[in-house]
Amino acid sequence: MFQGGDYCFREGQEGGADVNLVAPVAVARVLFGYLYHGRVDESPLEGPDGTSNAVELLALADELGVPRLFEFAQTWVANQQDLDDCADTLQLAALHGAKVLETATLALLAANLDVPEVEPQLERLSQEHREALRELAGSRPRRQQP
Repeated sequence: MFQGGDYCFREGQEGGADVNLVAPVAVARVLFGYLYHGRVDESPLEGPDGTSNAVELLALADELGVPRLFEFAQTWVANQQDLDDCADTLQLAALHGAKVLETATLALLAANLDVPEVEPQLERLSQEHREALRELAGSRPRRQQP
């Protein structure tokens, strides 16, 4: 990619585009590992920095147009989120057009409407997300209290 010549990415060829990659090193390694080997090293997405790295990976994959990595990152973030993060996660999904993440987050909220942590999240949702949640919650059976 950076060397030029016959066997490089378009960015390295004559007249190619400049690449300005602004990402944490761990996220850049995940990206290049995926591009060169077709596999995702999940270790940077775990641990204390895992969630922020996954969000960075989602944004980077979206920016660079790497659809399978973008889908992977959406699923990873969706599976790691807590009820306390749903409003922020929906904002992230809207910013990047991350429909997989948006759908999973709305489903999580709809399944937990009775949980106290959800109430503050509902107040922070966009009108569009409130309407989508209302529709989704209306089509689901309510959890029975023990």
